[in-house]
Parts: sequence; structure tokens; C-alpha cells
Amino acid sequence: MRALWLVAFAASACTESAEVLSAAPAESGPRAAAIATGDEHGCAIVGGAVHCWGANDAGQLGLGDDLDRPRPTRLETEPAFEALAAGARHTCAVSTAREVFCFGDNARGQLGLGTRSAAARPARVALAGPVLELS
Repeated sequence: MRALWLVAFAASACTESAEVLSAAPAESGPRAAAIATGDEHGCAIVGGAVHCWGANDAGQLGLGDDLDRPRPTRLETEPAFEALAAGARHTCAVSTAREVFCFGDNARGQLGLGTRSAAARPARVALAGPVLELS
């Protein structure tokens, strides 16, 4: 079994250097199938469910509000997911049924929903067929 190494870094504002704070193998527990980070938020897929944390001013966590979350919070969505991608203030995920769902900032139409309105919850993107890959 491969060990997942968790490493925490702290950056010094004065010297702009990074220092390793701790490193330990994680032998058990849930594994993230995918992870994506935007400017000030992150999301991971664990057991098919999307968990997001960080800044949420544009709804980029997909939780239905604009409250920041300091810890991973599970999205209450029905489909299971397998892939993620994040922009500065938006996130997209591919479901196991190969459908794309996006949420967050949409000022330039980046969610692909046909509008420029933000989406605080995952919204299905209407595509001509199933998605093969998200990058």
C-alpha cells in the first residue's frame, strides 16, 4: 500500500522561504480521488462526494451560500463525482455519469450555463454528449 505523505509548509513573509513543519505517512483513512484549487479555495473528491473549503464570496464552494469555510465541507449533491477543475473563483466537476456540473463566479459566462449569473450550487452544464476528460 502506498503511503500518502502529508507535508505542511509555512512561508516566511520576510525571507520568502518555505520550511517543512511536519511529514508523516497516512496509512489509513479516506483517500482523495481528485483535488483542485482556485485562488483562495480548494475542493477534493472523497468517496464520490465533493468536499470544498476556503473563500466562498462567489459561491465557488457550491454550498448554496457565500460563507467562507475553514474546513472541508461536503456538498449535498446526488450524483457521485470523479474529476474536478477549479478556476480563480469557480469550480467544475465531472460526475460518474460523465456530466459536468459547475458553480461559483460566472461574470464572463465561464460556467457554461448560458448566463452570466453566479451559481452557488452545482449546476449541470448542457453539453452535446458525455465528457471524456476534464483538465
